Amino acid sequence: MALKITDEVSKILTPFLSEKGLRIYDVVFVKEGQDKVLRAFIDRKDGLVSIDECEEVSRFLSAELDRVDIIPEAYVLEISSPGIERVIKYDWHFSEAVGKKVQIKLFKKVMDTKLIVGTLLSGSEKGDITLSVDETEVLIERANVIDVKIYFEFGGN
Repeated sequence: MALKITDEVSKILTPFLSEKGLRIYDVVFVKEGQDKVLRAFIDRKDGLVSIDECEEVSRFLSAELDRVDIIPEAYVLEISSPGIERVIKYDWHFSEAVGKKVQIKLFKKVMDTKLIVGTLLSGSEKGDITLSVDETEVLIERANVIDVKIYFEFGGN
């Protein structure tokens, strides 16, 4: 069975990014309106990614994708940083976010809200998530989670 396009893109990007001290944070291939969009989020474990680095990765990946021709339809390529309020999706994202403030969107209310903010104590891609909210430990069932993001208080401490 052939790898998914996102897996193929990750295989192409990983060695190139490694040489530059960068890493893949996530790769998604989605339909937005009439367009297909291939979006690669790149990151540096300790530091920020520059616009110039995003441009360099975009040029490299565009050329490689033209060469290997794994995407038969037209698509838009976007390379960016995951940003300050990055989505927490994979196990390693959760590991790196432990102790940080996160925001979780929920299908059903917990503590009388569908949008809960607290300090991440534990969590994983497929498992439940535990937060500290106002010094109370709160368990969020994975099936109730829409998404998890780092929470950044603008103008905060």
